[in-house]
Amino acid sequence: MRHICLVLLVFCLFGCGGFGESNQASTHIIELQSSVLGEKRRLHLHLPKQYAESQQKYPVLFMTDGRANLQHTIASVEFLSSQGLIPELIIIGIESNQNRTHNLTPTYREDSFEVLPIDGAMLLNQDPGGAEAFLDFIADEVKPYVQKHYRVSGYDVFAGHSFGGLFAVYSLVKQPDLFDAFIAISPSLWWDHQAWLGHLKSIPLNKLSDKSIFFAVGEEGPLMEDPYEQVKLYLNNRSIDGFKFSAKRFLGENHNSVVNQGMYFGLKSIFSDFALTLANTAQGEKKILAHQKLVKGKYGVKQHLESQLEALAYGALFEDKQQLSVSLFELILKREPSTLSAYIGLASIYAKQQNYKKAISVYERALSQPKLAIGSRGQINHHIAELEARLLKANL
Repeated sequence: MRHICLVLLVFCLFGCGGFGESNQASTHIIELQSSVLGEKRRLHLHLPKQYAESQQKYPVLFMTDGRANLQHTIASVEFLSSQGLIPELIIIGIESNQNRTHNLTPTYREDSFEVLPIDGAMLLNQDPGGAEAFLDFIADEVKPYVQKHYRVSGYDVFAGHSFGGLFAVYSLVKQPDLFDAFIAISPSLWWDHQAWLGHLKSIPLNKLSDKSIFFAVGEEGPLMEDPYEQVKLYLNNRSIDGFKFSAKRFLGENHNSVVNQGMYFGLKSIFSDFALTLANTAQGEKKILAHQKLVKGKYGVKQHLESQLEALAYGALFEDKQQLSVSLFELILKREPSTLSAYIGLASIYAKQQNYKKAISVYERALSQPKLAIGSRGQINHHIAELEARLLKANL
């Protein structure tokens, strides 16, 4: 237990440096002169891959410890968005490693550190209690700068780990309308005798309407896990319009390592209603378009339906839901008649049913599309030849 708390104290002071400097090829570093803080502060900015080529607006993920957490967060966002599970995001990593304890901790009493089984003087020497100014910096300077210079959709997520998780709770309590969703990973709710756990419970329930909150913790002992369990018990029992709460305890992860999985699953949770599912696609095109409208209204982004429909069509095929798969492939071709992969999937279903004539007719439809790539035509003719050979053999 003593070893765990020592690691926790070191992390609270300095943050985790295990991921190294951000990749300059994929990110921009912005030096923002803050009149609130009276100093320059770095923002680590990561834009979606197609940002420059599109006119799309994007939700924004703001997070503390920008340098330390940037690379694993980019990896999670890019993977999840490539699978259609979350939208592409603009990521703003706010540098908080400089005097981190001061920036991320709210009001405190000097005996706050008595819960630690080791000397908390290092925390006290870092001048804790500066969260109010840091939140004003984010609200009055960081967010307006991002809104002015980048195409944002208006849906904002805030994420933090350890003291950053405490700060996420603090921001929810103090300015609940500043962000739409919150990810608090191993939040240090032991701070100030769990005062901010109490403040969280005192938020008027209407302030949580339409909010999404995700809490995570590793195997970290009672100091971290008891407040987490209290939050889970309290928020799981709230009935609030549009409110979504999820919590996950990660076995085998400690206070440092949980941040990676916490961010990944936190993003999945926040955007859990983003992706199309087999259940709603099975209800037909009208339901699919209604889902797209819902996503546009909530997150401010237009879903790329074709890629999601294709993944679901092949998923249905592997689950042996052939009729649903046929319907989805046909819907793809209705929306985009030159989609080669949909013709291949559709033809493979009929070939599996030994309906070779129908499979051949699917490929002939493909060849009739003027926008079909020239290189694809040779591939299709090869498939047709194979199917004609199988048809001939079946008729002998």
